[in-house]
Amino acid sequence: MSKTPNKPAAKGSDEKNGQGAEKRPPADLVNIAVAFLTHPEMQNYSEADKTKFLKSKNLTDAQIKKAMKLAEEKLKAAEEKEKAAEAAKAKAAPSKATNGATTSVVAPEDEPLEDVLEKAQISDILSIKRRSLKEIPQTIFDSNQNLEILIVSFNPIAKIPDSIKSLSRLRRFHAFGCGLTDKSIEPV
Repeated sequence: MSKTPNKPAAKGSDEKNGQGAEKRPPADLVNIAVAFLTHPEMQNYSEADKTKFLKSKNLTDAQIKKAMKLAEEKLKAAEEKEKAAEAAKAKAAPSKATNGATTSVVAPEDEPLEDVLEKAQISDILSIKRRSLKEIPQTIFDSNQNLEILIVSFNPIAKIPDSIKSLSRLRRFHAFGCGLTDKSIEPV
């Protein structure tokens, strides 16, 4: 049985003062739908569930189709940006084969997580994005003191564990598209 997504609160929402979706201009509805569709919590819902929810908010089929297309483009652009950043970092960080200092584990998304975490014990860079992780695996903090870059983007992680502080060499932490609610970790 599929569940109906709960729409995250949108900036500028007028539902509190009684102005519902039917009174908003069509462009506003599409923009709000795009924000809804690109929200990290919505990535686990089916297209049918998202469509059903948007129809319940009085969007037309054409508006839903446009919002879906724009959301897909926005997510794809974000992923491309993330890949470009990873590639730039990998290029800037020399490999162990060249100077013995750095290794990288940027594993394919279909590689078993256990294998990736095992390889990560000797790595300076680790990417475990798009794995539907609700939390960062504790083994990363327990066995990887050389980690300098950790990428957990596009996982529904809501909180950064305090044990991240044990990664004393960590310089960069990427969590784009995670929907983090924890603001207690301060950048150094």
